[in-house]
Amino acid sequence: MPALVRLLTGDAVLEMPPVPLWYRGGRDYGRFMERVFGLRGTGRRVAQVAANGQPALGSRSRWRALLPGRGTGAGLA
Repeated sequence: MPALVRLLTGDAVLEMPPVPLWYRGGRDYGRFMERVFGLRGTGRRVAQVAANGQPALGSRSRWRALLPGRGTGAGLA
């Protein structure tokens, strides 16, 4: 996780509607990611993807295969 957090820039923003949360900057965004990954364990899959023409990381829960048709907490950074 520390290596991933170091990739975040000062203008990194996390917004997740409809949940009323907003994190700005690598430090706060990184703290959020550490908490989420810490609570949900290490069983997430991460893949290199693109978002708006820029390099990005996609993440999804390991429970996806076990809970078809249900929300899985996929994310993009």
